Amino acid sequence: MDNPYLFVLKDFVSPAECEALTAWILDEKNILHFSNARMKGNRITTRYSTTPKYPPVAYEIQKRIITRLNFTDFKQPDFTDGMVASRSFAPDVCYMHKDPVWFEHHRTFHCNVIISEPEAGGNLQIEGTVYKMNRGDLVCYPVSEFEHGTDEIKGAKRRLLWIFGFCLKEDAFGLTPEDFSNGNWKNKFGR
Repeated sequence: MDNPYLFVLKDFVSPAECEALTAWILDEKNILHFSNARMKGNRITTRYSTTPKYPPVAYEIQKRIITRLNFTDFKQPDFTDGMVASRSFAPDVCYMHKDPVWFEHHRTFHCNVIISEPEAGGNLQIEGTVYKMNRGDLVCYPVSEFEHGTDEIKGAKRRLLWIFGFCLKEDAFGLTPEDFSNGNWKNKFGR
C-alpha cells in the first residue's frame, strides 16, 4: 500500500554501507559525540554535538541523496553537516512531534536510513499511520509538516539510525501548502 506521508527508495544504502555506518556508531572513541536525545526515551544522538567527524561513507550517501532527489537549492539544518547518528535501546520511544523550520520560507525534510533494526518496535508513526522501516531503505518525509514519532522498541537489539537533513524552499519542486494536506507532495518530490 502506498503511504501518503513517505517517499521511500528501497535498498538505497548497501549492506556494506550499513555496516560501515554501524561501525562508526558503535566505535567507543565516537561515544563522546553522543548525548541524550531529549525525547524522554533511551536514546543517544549526535544531534547536539559540534565535533563529530563522520565517516566518508556518510558523505557519499549524502551526495547520492542530493543527486537522486535533485536537491539543487537547499540549506542544512542546524546540526553538524546536516547529519545525525542515533543509537536507541529498549524501551525507547520517540514521542510525536514536528521538527523545527530552521530557515524562514523553508520546510525541513529528513531522509532516514535504519542501519540496524531492533527485535520489535521502533516503527515510524506519521499522522497516525505506522510504517516499518527496513534496513537500507531511504525513508524521506517533511518532518516540519507532519506529526511523527516511533512506537516503543522492544528486545535486546539496538536500533541504529542515520538521519540526513535538508531545508528546502517552501516552493521547491513547485510544492504548495495544499500538496501536503492532500498528499500530492510525493508526486513532485525528487522528480
